[in-house]
Amino acid sequence: MWSFATQTFTNVTKTNCVCYLTNNGSADNVGYFVFIRGDRTFSNFTVGNTNVTTLTSIGQLQTQAQVFNASAAGGGYTLIGNPYASSIDFNLVTRNNLLKRFYVWDPALNVTGAYVTIDDFYNTGVYSKSVGASPQTNEIQSSQAFFVETSAAGAAALTINENAKSISDISSMFRPMEPVPAMVKAGSIRTNLYLLNTDNSKVLAEGNLVEFGSDFYSGVSNQDALKFGNVNESLAAIRNGIALAIERRPVINLNDTIFLKLTKTTVRSYRIEIIPQGLFPQNVAAFFEDSYLKSRTAISILDTSYFNFILDANAASAVATRFRIVFKSLTVLPLSFTSIKAYPVNNDVKVAWQVQEELNISMYEIEKSVNGVDFKFVNTTAKKSTGNYSWIDQAPFAGRNYYRIKSIDQSEVIVYSPIVAVVVAGHGTNFTIVPNPVKGKVINLQFANQTKGSYQFSLMNSSGQQVFSSMEQISNNSTSKVLNIPAVLPAGIYKLQIAGPANIKETQKLIIKE
Repeated sequence: MWSFATQTFTNVTKTNCVCYLTNNGSADNVGYFVFIRGDRTFSNFTVGNTNVTTLTSIGQLQTQAQVFNASAAGGGYTLIGNPYASSIDFNLVTRNNLLKRFYVWDPALNVTGAYVTIDDFYNTGVYSKSVGASPQTNEIQSSQAFFVETSAAGAAALTINENAKSISDISSMFRPMEPVPAMVKAGSIRTNLYLLNTDNSKVLAEGNLVEFGSDFYSGVSNQDALKFGNVNESLAAIRNGIALAIERRPVINLNDTIFLKLTKTTVRSYRIEIIPQGLFPQNVAAFFEDSYLKSRTAISILDTSYFNFILDANAASAVATRFRIVFKSLTVLPLSFTSIKAYPVNNDVKVAWQVQEELNISMYEIEKSVNGVDFKFVNTTAKKSTGNYSWIDQAPFAGRNYYRIKSIDQSEVIVYSPIVAVVVAGHGTNFTIVPNPVKGKVINLQFANQTKGSYQFSLMNSSGQQVFSSMEQISNNSTSKVLNIPAVLPAGIYKLQIAGPANIKETQKLIIKE
């Protein structure tokens, strides 16, 4: 339960009681932060095993004007719930000493949700938001709570009248769905953070927005929107040591820097996506710097760029200020890859690429990956005068191989090529799930030419947690096996890990239907 006196959430130790009561004619308006995992089925304590739960409200239907006092501290926050049984338009509420800005929790972001900032700084009725793909608009849904910010020290209040009601229905703010991208009309750079899963799928986790304009203040003011901390990953722009969800700053100049702060991370793979819109600075180049890898990579100020990275066991990889975007003088054109391809040659793989504008290039490094995310250095190629290069991989993996080229110039600026993939035939294990998708909570597993002995079968959900395990004896080298998995497992994408004698290890992706 939120307290604007202490500016913190306080634990609710007993829910079967009246927690708040007033008699001023307005709703007993207290905002709560509640995580719902499903009903009380025991298996719901395992992440991924959630089910449908319906929340209902009881009490008097609220009508007429609803007045809610807000924090009297400048920059203080107050959590207010929509008191009506309909959505309301934030444009039409009456604000007294409150910014035209609010914060909501979007449950579709990351694993458990993240805060989104909605802001009409220009007072035009057109709102900016910190996470562009979030479906949240200026329409606040029935039963949805939102934070407001006090503009300056003094009495503050929010009044919601009947004329603020609207017919908007954004049901995705209560159940996760694919977010709908939104247009950003001002010159800006939007930075999104994605979780990269082992099956190469991605989940939008966080984001922030930086807008540029000649009338924006170079320091931190109420032009900027402060960042709310999330339960999971949090990505903010930093100015003067203050974390911002939306940063507004003067037009881009040479040697400008956007400092990013990434916190509450875990050991896993991520992607940062950088989306510029409406930026046309003259003679300015943009670079993405990584202090952990000590790399500086050229990025476009016209098109989207993205960077995959891994947080490993080394604490330095998780330093909050690892990344930043810097702007430099565009003295020479950056190198561009005109083509890259990879194809089998007998038992090897040939990687070939062509480049332009390699005036200041020092060398090229070839990087290789088994999953398209985690790349490792495999070879160096010196600069030539032709712009045409190739390299032979004499030890490709059995199955899919991914390659990319990293160019390094004399100023240590790095440019990556697109990623290419090639499939190489191999003689590994041969396990097949038939049928796939799996129906009836029964996995039929067929395999041939395998070593006899004990096999461990482990079923993992999309969060990487084991939800089923079985040890089976295989007496024939070509046979089939039936695995009866728990009936309570929900439909979705899973991975079956197989471990057996002779160091046999394999993972099969499968889909479980209802």
